[in-house]
Amino acid sequence: MINKKVISILLTLLLVLGICLPAVPVIAGTFPWLFPHTGSDLPSNYIAGKTREYVISFHPATTATFKYIDVEFESGFDVSGADSGTFTYDDFSVLGQVVTITLDPPVSAEAGVYQSFTIGNLIHPTATGTYSITVTTYDETHAEIDSGSATVTIYPDVATGIDISADNNPVTAGGTVTFSSMSVDQYGNEIDAVNAGTSFSIGLDAGTWQTNRILTAETAGDWEVSGTHSLGTDTLTLTINPGAFDASQSTVVVDSSDVTAGDHVAVTVSPKDEYGNLLGDSLTVVVLLDGAAVDVGGAITVTDVGDGTYTSSV
Repeated sequence: MINKKVISILLTLLLVLGICLPAVPVIAGTFPWLFPHTGSDLPSNYIAGKTREYVISFHPATTATFKYIDVEFESGFDVSGADSGTFTYDDFSVLGQVVTITLDPPVSAEAGVYQSFTIGNLIHPTATGTYSITVTTYDETHAEIDSGSATVTIYPDVATGIDISADNNPVTAGGTVTFSSMSVDQYGNEIDAVNAGTSFSIGLDAGTWQTNRILTAETAGDWEVSGTHSLGTDTLTLTINPGAFDASQSTVVVDSSDVTAGDHVAVTVSPKDEYGNLLGDSLTVVVLLDGAAVDVGGAITVTDVGDGTYTSSV
C-alpha cells in the first residue's frame, strides 16, 4: 500500500544521504503530475545506457480507489529486468514495455492527494532524445480511472571517440569540402564539436588543402579521409566526380597518321575535365577511309573526307 508519510520520510532520508533518484518532469494540469524530487532532475541522472531507479509521483485527477497501476515506457527503455526498487508492492510484473503494480488492498485516494512509487533496475535508452512515460490507474475490475504522460530527456554518456563528416559528398572536381569532427559516446551519440583538435588527412593526389579541414577536390575517385583526435580515429570515404568537359585537357588519338584510302584507322577520344579526369570511358572506333563521311553510332562523326584533318564531335 502507498503511504504518504512513509514515502515522505524515505525520500527525506534518501536526500540526506545524497542518493538522488531520477524522476519525470512535471506535467501540470494533467494526470499524472510527475515531477522530480530536489536534486534528482540533473542531466547526470539521465545518461544513455545507465541503470537507474525512478521515483514517480503524482496527484490523481479523480477521487477513486485504484488497485492497478500501469507504467508504460517508450520503446528504447529496457524494462525487462525492472523491479520494485525501494518500495515493496503486493505484486509487480512486466509485460513488454509495461510495468504493472498491483495493490492489495486497493488504495482509496482523493483527487489532488500526493501519491508516489518507485521502479528500479530500469535501463535507459542508448540513443539520446526525448522519451515518454505513461501512467494509468485502474480499479478492481480493471476499468481505467486516470491516465497521463510525461517525458524524460536522455543525454550522451562520456566521450569515447569521434565521428567525422563531410558537408559535400560526393563532390565535383573543383568543388570544396569542409570536414567536421564530433566527440561521441560509446553508443555513437554526438556530444561536442572537436574540429580544432582533429587532424584530417587524405591521399596526396586527391586535392589541395585550403585550411586544416577545407579541401579543394581535384582527382576523381573514391578517397579515404582520416580524422585523428586524442579520443581516437575515424574514417570516411569521399567520392570525387569529374567536372565539366575541358577541350584543352581532352585528347583525340589515331593509331596512324598515314593511311591508304580504303584502309581502316582506329580513333580514340578521351574527354576530360580541367584536372585531367576522364569523363567516362575513352571511346575507340574504327573508321573506314573510303572517301565518304562515316557516322559511327552517333558518338563520333567524321565530317571531312580526303587527305587532311578529320574533325570529330563527342
